Amino acid sequence: MTVPAHTARVLALAVATCAQAALGQSLPVLNDSPLPAAPETLGAGILWQMLASVVVVLALGVIALWMVRKVLPRMGRPVGKAKTVRVLETTAVGPRRSVHLLQVGGKKILIGDSPSGVVMLAEVTGAYGDDDQAEDSQNPERAT
Repeated sequence: MTVPAHTARVLALAVATCAQAALGQSLPVLNDSPLPAAPETLGAGILWQMLASVVVVLALGVIALWMVRKVLPRMGRPVGKAKTVRVLETTAVGPRRSVHLLQVGGKKILIGDSPSGVVMLAEVTGAYGDDDQAEDSQNPERAT
C-alpha cells in the first residue's frame, strides 16, 4: 500500500508532536516544507462512494444469509428425494425437556430430549385409530 507524500509528512509531524509532548523535549521536524491545506469538508463524491460501499456490503450479507438458510440444507440431499425423517410434533414438558413425535419411513417414534441426552420412549405407529386415515390423506396413492 502506497501512502501519499503529504500524508506521510502529516503522520510524521503528528508522531513527532506526540513524542515531544510526552518527553517534554523539542524534536526536529522532518521536513520544513509547508503542508497542503486540509479540506474544509468532505466532498460529495466520497460520501456517495462510502454509501455505495455500505449498500454493497449489506447486499452481500443478505445474499449470504439467504444461501445459508435456503441453498445449503439442500446440498446434502439428492434432488427430488423426499426426507425420510420428519418431525410431526414437538411438545415442551419442562425446562430444557421436550418430547418429539417423529415419522421415520412408515413408523412413528416418540423420543424424549433432555440435557442428559435423547432417548427413544416408544414406537407409536398403531397407537391411534386415525393413523391409517392420516397416512391415506398424506399418500393418495395408498388410498383404496
